[in-house]
Amino acid sequence: MPSWILNSLSDNILTKSINSNQFMKLKFIFLLFFFAFEFFTIKAQNYLADVPSKTNLKHSIGFQFNPFIDESFWHNISTLELSDFLWVSSLRYLYAAEKAPRLRLGSETYLTYSKRGVYTGYQLSIGPLIRYDLFSLQRLTFSAEFSPSLSYFNIKFRNLNEQQAGLYNDISEFRFAYYIAPVISLRSKNERWSYDFSWKFSGKKLISGKNHVPSFKINFRF
Repeated sequence: MPSWILNSLSDNILTKSINSNQFMKLKFIFLLFFFAFEFFTIKAQNYLADVPSKTNLKHSIGFQFNPFIDESFWHNISTLELSDFLWVSSLRYLYAAEKAPRLRLGSETYLTYSKRGVYTGYQLSIGPLIRYDLFSLQRLTFSAEFSPSLSYFNIKFRNLNEQQAGLYNDISEFRFAYYIAPVISLRSKNERWSYDFSWKFSGKKLISGKNHVPSFKINFRF
């Protein structure tokens, strides 16, 4: 999707004016805390042994359903415009290899949907998923993920005035994307359930025209 369309959508009809500087400061503080914590845990490996899995659960299913958290999210919360949320949902399956239990292979599909202003849009993506567990500290597991995907992108405009009708046209296209992501996973005591927090990075646009996005998932192992 051409970058000028994304920029035009973002600037003109998708979001309203908010204090983006404050949001960027909060994001910077969070990332600083994240990498500082990761550095500490890597140093701690010299003193703490990895905690091996106490179960033989090789399969896992993960799911996600939440509004996308960006500048527009906080604006919609403050103005109670909840119908303008950009929703993100995903489903994944992973299998732990017999001879390499830290390595997990599978697939992931995700869907984003929004209905804002004069447009309705969605993006459907599917692709393989590779995850490698780096190390564990008690019930925390630190991992890395990589996933290439094929996406179908669709936007339809409605109720355009004469000036807008000359600027915006319906969009329907396929595109390739990928991401790499550091992951922190908190496991339950029986290790069947876990909660993942990750931050996806890509050279392609992932969601809402952004190259890096947060992601939250709940997983069940069996």
